[in-house]
Amino acid sequence: MSEIANLLQQVSQADADTSILFAAEPAALVHQLRMTVSDDDAAAWVLVALYHNWRCDLLPDGEDQGDRTAAVYAFARMIPNAPQLIPPAVRAFFLRRLDEADANEASPTSL
Repeated sequence: MSEIANLLQQVSQADADTSILFAAEPAALVHQLRMTVSDDDAAAWVLVALYHNWRCDLLPDGEDQGDRTAAVYAFARMIPNAPQLIPPAVRAFFLRRLDEADANEASPTSL
């Protein structure tokens, strides 16, 4: 877990080489963490979420869906135990999607 935390800290630097986020080794570490983490381990889920969220931000539109889905899933795992760790932009994304769902449910054309 510390290797992933160190990687994310590295790429957060202004002049960082973010291409490391697309290397095989970090992807394998994140995958291994995701497969073994308990539901209530917010520290681990935030690392998984931030890794995928960062990749999503760096990928061109249309190529980011897998990472977007993984990030949303990981952030959602944090809601019961550590919602304060979810970045405001992600919370806003969740709220927009809830508003869209509410609007679709209220629409007579959705029947």
